[in-house]
Amino acid sequence: MINGLRVKQARELCKLTQTQLARKVGVAQSTIAKMEVSVRDWPDEVVEAIAIQTGFPVSFFHQGMGPEFSLGSLLFRCRASLSSADKTVIRQLGLLIFELEEKLAARTKPIDLHLPSFQDADPLEAARVTRATLGIPPDTPIPHLINRIERNGVFVFALPHSADKFDAFSLWSDSDPRRPVIMVNGFKSGDRIRLSVAHEIGHLVLHKSPRGNLADLEKQAYAFAREFLLPREAMKREMKRPVTLTTLAPLKPRWGVSIQALIRCAYELEIATEGQYKYLSEQISKLGWRRREPANLDIPLEKPRLLRKLAELNTGIPPNAKQIAAYVCSKVGLIEDILAVHASRSDLPPSEKERISKALEDNSERPDNLLRFKRN
Repeated sequence: MINGLRVKQARELCKLTQTQLARKVGVAQSTIAKMEVSVRDWPDEVVEAIAIQTGFPVSFFHQGMGPEFSLGSLLFRCRASLSSADKTVIRQLGLLIFELEEKLAARTKPIDLHLPSFQDADPLEAARVTRATLGIPPDTPIPHLINRIERNGVFVFALPHSADKFDAFSLWSDSDPRRPVIMVNGFKSGDRIRLSVAHEIGHLVLHKSPRGNLADLEKQAYAFAREFLLPREAMKREMKRPVTLTTLAPLKPRWGVSIQALIRCAYELEIATEGQYKYLSEQISKLGWRRREPANLDIPLEKPRLLRKLAELNTGIPPNAKQIAAYVCSKVGLIEDILAVHASRSDLPPSEKERISKALEDNSERPDNLLRFKRN
């Protein structure tokens, strides 16, 4: 029996239309269309041809479907011009990664969730409460943001997909209990990823049951992210007048955000006038900093850790991609790409590496329970 939804998933991950796949396989487009909406037997030669053309093993198409992401719950933080093909690939990659996580984590204890939830709340106040809930002081930078929220029960996964106009999306899974999930573009800069993650935390905290139009939801999530990463009271102390690129530059590595974000923050807090804001924005454009800010101010890239840690617990260090691929009957190359954009143990902040080493030495935590991250 062939699961048609798996045929569709493989096709979409390969960025193929039904017509394109049909031509490669040597069948009519209508045959592929029928396959994708059924669970039934199909000639072995057709299935094998699809496997060859997509790179997925035949066993992939015999599986039932994994967890589903409701289309209505997806909150894409991206430009409207992101192609439908890219959106499709992003969604299918997210589904495959989340399914892999669930299968790898089947024998581990769940991570306790520490994340508030609001409805119709002030985004700035929600950001302050969220900081407190995560154990973050109200007026300090947040180092290792992704590691921090993973240890508090938020699933963060990186997608090995380099669409320029895609940053991240978030949702609450349809599983029981519902879990917060953030998917990020694994090829963005360090400051861009941090802003995207903070933005998506805003969506998760404020919009568990979203109401209103997307533009308003985005404004609320942005306001949350700005207060979450750049608390206004701290910024009022640290931003000196007159605001210039020179005075803002030292704040970028300290707070882990772009100079562009700092300029916007200064304007919104009325530390910079409208005239200064326009002038600084023009300078950013002239210097070419909208696409690439100075390399000496780069923010270290943060990678999610959870998925690779699960892979290590199941198959050893380094994780065996072939064994991991078998969990979801996927192609090994795709699993290698997925693991590559997730943090290895050497990528962890020192405090986390020391905690795990100590736990293993004194045997106070069994390896399969290491997912129960402790809060600082």
